[in-house]
Amino acid sequence: MKEAWGGSPERLVRWATQADARKHLDSLEGARHYLDLDDLDTLLTSHGKPAVWGMPWGTYKQSIFEIDSLTSPRSHGVLPWQLEWSYRRLVKAMASNDSTTCELDKVIRAAADLGHYLADAHVPLHTSGNYDGQRSGQRGIHALWETQAVEAQLHTRTCPCLHLTSFEAVEGMPYDPVWTPWDILKDSHALVEDVFQAEREWQDMVANNGSHEDAWPHLGDASLPSSPCSMGQLDKWPHMASVLHNSGPHCQGLARRLDGSRATAYGCFH
Repeated sequence: MKEAWGGSPERLVRWATQADARKHLDSLEGARHYLDLDDLDTLLTSHGKPAVWGMPWGTYKQSIFEIDSLTSPRSHGVLPWQLEWSYRRLVKAMASNDSTTCELDKVIRAAADLGHYLADAHVPLHTSGNYDGQRSGQRGIHALWETQAVEAQLHTRTCPCLHLTSFEAVEGMPYDPVWTPWDILKDSHALVEDVFQAEREWQDMVANNGSHEDAWPHLGDASLPSSPCSMGQLDKWPHMASVLHNSGPHCQGLARRLDGSRATAYGCFH
């Protein structure tokens, strides 16, 4: 992997935003970035089906078809399955089928996509049908989380990349391409209400300070309840807004990527 990016993460960073860019060109891309766990569990269990967690893709597709043959299985997102597919794409790119060397450009692109989707899986709002607060009177929370709060804090806070040599480096837990995505999503989804509560506190600050501009310096005071993080607690909104969530033992590859003034995240593969 280091050979693919030439000892510098610049190429990986450059490609890390392509998954978002493809949303405007590929109608299938959007669903790869999320999974509406709450809506899916309600839908499936209301029809006597098991909850979605851990379902193989084929089983899930069949379940949706049996409920409503006109509904696309992609309508609530495909993120956990996409993480498995992207992982296997990266493995294939790194291990050619014959004696020829692997194509480093394919490796870097596959790694960038996997890192992007892995970062999305650590965002609680990417696990809920209420992804933009449209059901709770908090519309706009997604942009506040992923863009506005980050940009307001970029010059005052640092979020260093986590340099670990392997997934076994954290609590002895290897990355399983099938089950780890589900574990990550479960941990992230457990923080959904914490995110909405933090936004409510933030809006109270705005009201008390008169404007968003006057309230930005107090952003760090919008605290979150202690989270089940094994690598650090999400006790401040900016740490969540920076998308460096570390909301489980499997996210050691999560780090920042910057695209202009916008902060998102990419996976650090070593």
